[in-house]
Amino acid sequence: MKRYLKTVIMSILLCALALLPATYAAYADTSETGAIIKADSIQELSNILGSAPGANGMVTVQLNPADTEYELTRSLNIPDNVMLDLNGQTLKVTSSSDCAIALSGEGASVRNGTIINGGIRVYGDDSAGTISKMNIQSARSYGIRLQGASIGDITDNTITNSGSHGISLTSEAAAGDIRDNIVTGSADDGISLYHSSHCGVISGNVLKDIGDAANAGTQGASDYGIILNNGNSDGYCYAEEIIGNSIESAAFASIVLLNAYEKDLKDPENESRCFIKGDIAYNKISNNASYKKIVKDWSNRKSSDPTCEGAIFINRGAEVIGDIHHNTINTTYDDGIDVLCYATVRNIYSNIINTAGVAGIAVGDHSKVTGSIYNNKIKSSKNIGIFINTSSNVKKYIRNNKIVKPAGNGIFVTNGAKANVIKNNTITKAGVYGVIAGNKGKISSLESNTISVNNAKEGIVVLSNVKCCISKIKGNKISGKYNAGI
Repeated sequence: MKRYLKTVIMSILLCALALLPATYAAYADTSETGAIIKADSIQELSNILGSAPGANGMVTVQLNPADTEYELTRSLNIPDNVMLDLNGQTLKVTSSSDCAIALSGEGASVRNGTIINGGIRVYGDDSAGTISKMNIQSARSYGIRLQGASIGDITDNTITNSGSHGISLTSEAAAGDIRDNIVTGSADDGISLYHSSHCGVISGNVLKDIGDAANAGTQGASDYGIILNNGNSDGYCYAEEIIGNSIESAAFASIVLLNAYEKDLKDPENESRCFIKGDIAYNKISNNASYKKIVKDWSNRKSSDPTCEGAIFINRGAEVIGDIHHNTINTTYDDGIDVLCYATVRNIYSNIINTAGVAGIAVGDHSKVTGSIYNNKIKSSKNIGIFINTSSNVKKYIRNNKIVKPAGNGIFVTNGAKANVIKNNTITKAGVYGVIAGNKGKISSLESNTISVNNAKEGIVVLSNVKCCISKIKGNKISGKYNAGI
């Protein structure tokens, strides 16, 4: 019986193979991408794609190996249920088009090839398949762009020297995970989600030399590592998590969340329309806001230029529903972690921040940390270790943080901001003040901290300024060179 069934199945497969057009070199395949149809030239490939080969189910169209690059004089349009497998071959765009491959059909996918001078576009209302293992070099505009379309995962691609964004989602686009891609030398953002777009996890990506740092001081530019920006859209711009990415030398901020510009930020009933559902964690960031190192002449700087310059920058009512944790930030020419302008984060913990240009961690302008700031290591900030400013609130604890050699203050709570309990922190060799409540800043309890100051002339270990309040000061150890203790 089993032998009989096997014979019947093989007969059916052979019949199906016989029905394929004779001009296609094809054979049946049991993989999830279905039968394989092979092409020996771009013209043959274009003819196959134009014949709707996936009308009866998923197929793979594969380009046969060639001794030289395939020249592409017009875009290849991938229809429904087709996986274009470039089979390791190279397509060189010789026309003026900035699009080499367009995924326009439902389930349309592309993998395993190189494109020179062009990018990949996904358009339309149908849900495309995947983009994987593509090497996109010197695209005239975007490397990969989704505009009002949806796709599955974008994985394992290498995008080098694109003329605009590396990977871009805009106009209510949607993607699965954006994972394990390498983006180097993009003229604009490395990975961007704009205008009610969303995706799954953004993880394992390597971004380097993002944005035009040399001109960023004189030109309005979008030069961020990873950015979610809802603009003026009424929808929601979000990702599941931002985990385990490496970002080196972004011209402006490395990870950015921006809510709608016209949102009434002062209305507590208004929900955030730009958010991360989970955490921002285990990312490695270095040489952040690199334009500040390069640009010396500020005389031509436009007032509209971006101000998002902290390594991790949450702004304009955006929200991290989870936590910001276990990120490593080495050399940022601005703040390490910013939560600003009515933004919200649950906890900030176990981050390592070395050599921040201003503050290691800043929470400001009516923002809130609904949990705690704890177990962070902040070294050699050019101004402040932890800065709570302008009617912001850390609701639970600032605790167990190690702040080493801040040029200014260790922990600074000011301008009507509130910090509940500051406890068990170690502040070493603060340049001016160890802990300060300034300009109506309020600290409920300052207890069991170890604080040293290295400024014999002006240094004060603990300062509660005029109209400020530290309700309880208990069990703190103070040392170093200072003018006054408490």
